[in-house]
Amino acid sequence: MLEKLWNKQKHLTAVLALLIYSLSIYGMNNTIIELRKGGQGYASFQWFDSEAMKFLQALPEGTRIYSNETAAIYLYTNRPGYVLPDLIDPVTGQERGGFEEGVANLQTDVLSGEAVLALFDISKDLQTQAVYQILSEGLYSAFDKQNDAVYTAYP
Repeated sequence: MLEKLWNKQKHLTAVLALLIYSLSIYGMNNTIIELRKGGQGYASFQWFDSEAMKFLQALPEGTRIYSNETAAIYLYTNRPGYVLPDLIDPVTGQERGGFEEGVANLQTDVLSGEAVLALFDISKDLQTQAVYQILSEGLYSAFDKQNDAVYTAYP
């Protein structure tokens, strides 16, 4: 059909091909925009619109950020994220020693004003909530919205 149309009306065929090409480009552009907005994982709205990330981005340069989401911290603040002390080694499933010392070091660092503690999705299982409670004990809650919390030294 296109060959017959091309042989009889080349201008009409060229315009039709250009129209189809333009609609394809337009649709592809809209799809890319939507995928950027509604991505998965660290590209999702949860992180893109996170008020906690905006809070962390506004911190003074050089402030250390301890977090349960260090990859997201790095992607959205362009700063390194520091891993939290944990009771269980996630790789081996074995109890990890030095938890109390790690908590004391984290809290000392935060209370010095040189660091903050950023916790995301704080309403996880009860065991995780208990660990978050231990980590944030004695720290000032500077931000608490959207199921995220940031703890600092007292203002």
